[in-house]
Amino acid sequence: MMHRPLVLAILVITLSAPPWARAAEKIRVGLDVGVNSLPFWVAMEKGLFAKHGLQVSDKVFDAGYLGLLAIGAGEGDSSSQSDAPTLTLIGKGIDALVVAVVARSADNYKIVAKKDIQTAPGLKGRKFGMTLGSASEYVGMKYLAKQGFGRADVNVVNADPSELAPLLARGEIDAACFWEPWGRKTVALAPDRLHVMGTGKDIYAVNMYLTVRRKFAAEQRQAVTGLLRGLMEANAYIKANRKEVTGLFQKKHRLDWATAEASVNDFDYVLILDQPIISTMTEVGKWLLENKKLSTLPDFAKLIDPSFLRDVAPAAVTYRP
Repeated sequence: MMHRPLVLAILVITLSAPPWARAAEKIRVGLDVGVNSLPFWVAMEKGLFAKHGLQVSDKVFDAGYLGLLAIGAGEGDSSSQSDAPTLTLIGKGIDALVVAVVARSADNYKIVAKKDIQTAPGLKGRKFGMTLGSASEYVGMKYLAKQGFGRADVNVVNADPSELAPLLARGEIDAACFWEPWGRKTVALAPDRLHVMGTGKDIYAVNMYLTVRRKFAAEQRQAVTGLLRGLMEANAYIKANRKEVTGLFQKKHRLDWATAEASVNDFDYVLILDQPIISTMTEVGKWLLENKKLSTLPDFAKLIDPSFLRDVAPAAVTYRP
């Protein structure tokens, strides 16, 4: 039988060991294929998650909300997606919480259309593609509303961006609302026939939220803080090594350099929880309620848990419920 002093000594050594010397905690992360996932790819490429004691397995989806659906199905522990799917899916019962904003952009959404369509009135009666349930639906519908049009004035085609891009390039639909890099990629498929007719710049500044399955967060707090530490270091690496990380994204999407660079520059890679997220959530939430996507919004005070980020970077938390 092991003596008590020896047991205590082993316990002290184990607990005081650096994260990389302990058994790695496993975490399954669902990621959007877009450039907003760059901090995750950099952290994996540079071993930053492993440095903090994590074994991260990622699954890349055409749209971020699919990662949150994976959490609901018990097939994921964490995901990253925009305001609309975060509010909608958690509001409908997926038991996850927001622990940080991991990236944000004021100009990530593009309305790509055939060149004969120059303004929103030209979309009337035409096929307008978007990914229902995502922020592209929110931006697409708000874009129409700014011009005095609505859902009934267009023929909505629902598909993920990887499907919408070739449909538009072949002329089977007339326009679509994309997030980057799909906007630029789609125009590049048929530059003589397609153009960017509008953007979401004055409509929606997107927050990409890091959400975590609530039970996982409660039981494996160190894994969540380790994920945040890895992302914080990845953001610093992106800032200091812009050319290198642009090359990483370029290879992932097989883009020309100019398109990759412009896409990477669309986002601010931050790790933050600040008060503006409440105004954005409130504005998007109002639209969700008006369009009967939800009957009630989730309680923001229960949805957002700042304690994890506060453990990692106290100054990054200025949000107050």
